[in-house]
Amino acid sequence: MENIENIQNLTANDIEELVLGTILTFRGVLQENASMLNEELFFTPVCKILFKEIQDIYNKGLDVNEMTLVIELKKKNLLKEVGGIYYISKLTSKIITSTEISTYIIILTEKRILRKLLELSEGVKTRVLGGDDALEILDNLTTSIDKIYITSPNKVYSLSDATKEVITQINRNYQSEGKLTGIP
Repeated sequence: MENIENIQNLTANDIEELVLGTILTFRGVLQENASMLNEELFFTPVCKILFKEIQDIYNKGLDVNEMTLVIELKKKNLLKEVGGIYYISKLTSKIITSTEISTYIIILTEKRILRKLLELSEGVKTRVLGGDDALEILDNLTTSIDKIYITSPNKVYSLSDATKEVITQINRNYQSEGKLTGIP
């Protein structure tokens, strides 16, 4: 039972569906949030397929909506695989406002980071138990962690860049010597 709960901590199917439904319902949402969205955010295989198809529609310059998605899925014989027209219609009834979507994208990003970290830790465990060189394992781990990107509403950071920025901000706050910080 605990393993099921742990897996659920790494996924957010309901949020994946909210994001897809919002993209299909509101014009311009995909374009406004394109820098924060990618296929890796979606864990559920059906949502991953749907997002990939939505991206393809967008890249072709077509309107991203329920109808164009159904047409494209039919062309590729994927409509049944994703649950049919009913499932896609159900998605469009699950929406959030276009201004709230970045919050939900950040949640999906956090879940993706957790999944990547778990994947890395399993790889490290295998290599450690296999007797690999400690420094080589550490070097590979550092490189792999640096490849995990953090998306914020304004920028995309590598984990190391984000860490450097946080340390810089902490130093600035420390050097302010008791002056008020945190209020623009």
